[in-house]
Amino acid sequence: MGVRKPRKPASLGAEGARLWAEITSEMAEDGLVPTSRERRWLEDACRTADSVADMEQALEGEPRIVRGSQGQPVAHPLIAEIRQHRVTLSALLARLEMTDAEAVGTGGRTTSTQARAAAHSRQGSL
Repeated sequence: MGVRKPRKPASLGAEGARLWAEITSEMAEDGLVPTSRERRWLEDACRTADSVADMEQALEGEPRIVRGSQGQPVAHPLIAEIRQHRVTLSALLARLEMTDAEAVGTGGRTTSTQARAAAHSRQGSL
């Protein structure tokens, strides 16, 4: 009997849906069910991935250098926005694997990452 994966939010775009499926499948393979906090982080990460994909599509065919407010050459504003969204996405994904402030007493690992490590250890010993 496998672990039931959480239902994908209906409003995710293609990139967000792909990320949701990938991560929930990996968790299910490890016998893990995301906590409500992890589901929120995952949903936020998926929506951020959709935003990055939308902005990258909007930037296609556009010049990378545009004129600023004073007529000076500047990077296209979407470049900085994409970069910032990627930083946010990385942070959200790291939360799914790393610690939060409440995990300090557990040696820097959340219950989910401890369970994940235990599942990997058991699989390796089979």
